[in-house]
Amino acid sequence: MLRLAKIRLPNGYHRWHMLFIDKPSAAQALLDGAFEQLTLEHSTSDIFVDPSRRFIVKAPLRRNRWVDNLAKLAGLTPADKESRGAELLTSCGLKTPAVLARALPLNPSAKYRSLLYLEYLDGAISLSDYLRHHPAATDRQTLLDQTADELAMMMAQGVLFRDFHFGNLMRSAQGELYWIDTEVKHYPRAPEKAQERFLKNHALFKKRFFGHGGTEAEWPAFNNRVLQTSC
Repeated sequence: MLRLAKIRLPNGYHRWHMLFIDKPSAAQALLDGAFEQLTLEHSTSDIFVDPSRRFIVKAPLRRNRWVDNLAKLAGLTPADKESRGAELLTSCGLKTPAVLARALPLNPSAKYRSLLYLEYLDGAISLSDYLRHHPAATDRQTLLDQTADELAMMMAQGVLFRDFHFGNLMRSAQGELYWIDTEVKHYPRAPEKAQERFLKNHALFKKRFFGHGGTEAEWPAFNNRVLQTSC
């Protein structure tokens, strides 16, 4: 479903967009225009949520005007890439928040490169925060094993998660894992390249493991599970 819409956000942003609606049943809610802005540390995007907590809007800030405009013409905006990544991960059997819509600004000087409307996961917490604040949680090892297995499953199917760290997974109120910020690289004809690229950045992977709630004692088993399962 495609329509032209003027989108207003609470920080004064209001621009005309081409709105690609993936979930037609949510169309009216998406256009109501009442949002609250969330404050998140280290985010390169502005995040907004509707008051009824049905969905969020992810709005990545513009970087280089000409590069961003070329990406828009090629269908490679952040919203496009995350939407495709979410679809690919879902096809691998993993959970992601449902993509409700994507919006592309018509004005090339707009503040945001694109807008991505996603299902709001009520009661969810990032796995990074969960691991940091719940060192003795009974499901801690289960969550680490599941994360390692799912990361390995991606690579076995030629999918590389570009920005892996525990902050890009959410633990739902029911204890389920959801992948977010789903920009991925897919190697359908040479799936072994996913692990090769992963190993090139293995030092960063290890650094992020400790920086996002993992411990020295947990690292060897987690690392081995990722690498052995994906082979």
